[in-house]
Amino acid sequence: MENNLNKQLSSIEEKKKKKEEAFNKTIKRLDDVVDGIGNSMDQEIKETVTYLLLLGFNTTGSCAGHTTGRSFAFPYINIAPLDNQQLVYNEARKKITNEICSKYNLTKIQLVEEVNTLADEEFIDKLVELDETLGKTTEYKNWFKEFMAMGSKIDELLLEFYNSKNTTDNLDIIKQGSGFNEHGSVWRVESRFSNKKRRERETKPITIEEVQEAQEEMQKFTQFLKEKYFKI
Repeated sequence: MENNLNKQLSSIEEKKKKKEEAFNKTIKRLDDVVDGIGNSMDQEIKETVTYLLLLGFNTTGSCAGHTTGRSFAFPYINIAPLDNQQLVYNEARKKITNEICSKYNLTKIQLVEEVNTLADEEFIDKLVELDETLGKTTEYKNWFKEFMAMGSKIDELLLEFYNSKNTTDNLDIIKQGSGFNEHGSVWRVESRFSNKKRRERETKPITIEEVQEAQEEMQKFTQFLKEKYFKI
């Protein structure tokens, strides 16, 4: 009886050790991840991204939320199946970005910050054209089936999260669909509040307190993911 118990405890410890090793290896790998303009991943969102990856959710972009700089930003994570369609889109977008920057003598950061109206309009027009072209292919249609299946998995994850805690409706983390962008077609995981405020920002500026509340909710989500991952 005692030997069986010791074996069970030893097996649990071994599984926990392997999970810890996988976590450390994955979060270390994220040190080399950069976005389209060369910025590293925000440190405050790395743990969340790591647990999502380990739980089978491929992430394609993220932000920890910001209360400094030209404008405030809410935290979010983009999720989508790992597929060649993302690479095809990213390469095409990169080519368009380089062409526009060269034509208008802009850096990638200046293009993102929309410092030149003509460049920005041409950039958007070319991206819309790219969206329409790739969206008609058989490869994309097959990928889209996987994309919708992953959306269902995210719904199940969020339902499990909110069954385990109480929160206000505004701060609920929800899943938003997005068409092709710099990360491909994605599901964006963010708070209901941040999605609402982004639509209202022309008339109701975002405050530091609002961003901080959304960041706190994302931290609670991260703790839930941690507990789910390490549960044996």
